[in-house]
Formats: sequence, structure tokens, C-alpha cells
Amino acid sequence: MQAHMTYRLRASGLLLATLFSTGAVAETWHADPISACAVYDKDDPRTEVVVSWSGGCDANGHASGDGVLSWFDDGKFLGRYVGEMQAGRFNGHGVLYVVAKSGGHDRFEGQFKDDEMDGYVDAKTASGIAFQGQLRSADLFGNGVVTTAAGDRYTGELSHGKMNGQGHLILASGEQFRGTFRNDEPEGAGEWLGADGDYYKGDFAAGQFSGQGRYEAADGDVYEGTFAAGEPDGQGRFIAASGRVITGRFKAGWPDGEVTVTTPDGKQLQELWSEGKLMSNEQ
Repeated sequence: MQAHMTYRLRASGLLLATLFSTGAVAETWHADPISACAVYDKDDPRTEVVVSWSGGCDANGHASGDGVLSWFDDGKFLGRYVGEMQAGRFNGHGVLYVVAKSGGHDRFEGQFKDDEMDGYVDAKTASGIAFQGQLRSADLFGNGVVTTAAGDRYTGELSHGKMNGQGHLILASGEQFRGTFRNDEPEGAGEWLGADGDYYKGDFAAGQFSGQGRYEAADGDVYEGTFAAGEPDGQGRFIAASGRVITGRFKAGWPDGEVTVTTPDGKQLQELWSEGKLMSNEQ
């Protein structure tokens, strides 16, 4: 009856890696060789980058207004931005396409502020990761939907790029959890459904059943009581599909010490258990 659900949401870092760099900032301006309109680049100081901007320039010679910005490295297409620019930076609504190293392109649509996405975002990477929700300064937050390349899907609250708050996670395997998350793990009250049909409702800690809960196995067995580290541990009651009931203390998933057993025909007897083994029983 043991189950441990823990899942790290890796999508956020992969999703934004092509757009935001955590490395050293190097101020660079690239000017369109025809219009001379310049665009700002905080991450790529390479002088061989060539840009093409279809919109206008402000009084300082920086790209401004609506237009299409494309950039190339030694003739190789790197990406394209379609949307609003101010002072040479992405500002306003836009769609950004970035060529992925593995082939294809990553697509980001939403509101930009000084070259960073800020607000609602609809994004999808070439690898199949998708995100719809709020983004602020490269941090996923608020309510959103994340789908990974493996087919896992999370709908709910996010903060600091992780599942935090109320949410519903469905794994590609069929396993799912609905309830409270903390740093990508079930924490607090929630419901878990296993891929094989087992069901648990109760308390979680660090992704495991922990505290008070009820576990219903697909084969008909039921345990209700105290859990620790994903197993029955503490006072509880086990009801077998056959109708046999064990009431008392459990340890690491097994009866522990003296417990009361009620048979399907209503008779009661005492059993003594130690380290997962039945030591004796008496009527």
C-alpha cells in the first residue's frame, strides 16, 4: 500500500532558456545596415550579428513602433520578433520566434517589457513543452498551464517557476494529484490517483502520504488512519476486501504490537505483530 508521488516540473527552465540569460550582461547595440535603426542586445556582444528592422526609428535612432525584427549570425537565421518596439527594445505585445539548437523553433507570444516577457504568455518550444499563463521577470507565477514533452500536464498556481499552491497534475502514465503543491511536490491536503486505480485522500508532506488519510486499493483493500513516509504508520484501521478488519497501531505498512482483528463473521481476536510478522493470536 505504499506510494510516493514526487515530481519536479522541469518545463519552466527549458521553456525560457532561449529567451533569458543568467550570464554576464554586455551592452550591445546592433544597427540595421539599411535604415540604421538600432536594437539593444543585453546577452550577445558578437559584432557579426546582423539585424533587419522593418519599422521606424525614434529621435535617438532606436527601433520604435510596430514592425518585424530579424537577426542573423554570419548569414544564419537566429530568430524573429513581430510586434511593438520602444527605445530599441521589445515593449508591448509581440511574438518571438527563436531557432532551437535541436531544430525547429521556440515560439513566445505575449506582453514584453524592456526585452523581457511580462504578463500573460503563450509559449511552446520545439521540444514540445508548452506554457500558458503569467510570467514576470522570467518567473512563472499565478495561474497557468504547463505541458511537458513527455505528455505531463499541470494546471494551477505557479511561483518561482515551480508548482506552488492549488493545482492539478496529470502524468503521462495516468497517475495524478489534485491539491496543494509546494516547490513541485504535493504538500498538505490533496487527492492522489494511481495509474492502477489506487486512490488516496488526505495529508501529504514532501510528496508522500503523511498525516491522516484514507487509501483505497484497486483490489478492494482499504486503510484509514495515520500515514508516515508514504505508508500506514500510527493508529489506523485496515479493511481487507474479504471483510477482515485490523484495528490498532501500524508501523511501516504492517500491524505493530497488539491489534484487534474482526473476522467477516463478526468474531474478534487479538493478534501480536512485530517487524511485519505475526507472532501470535488468541480469541
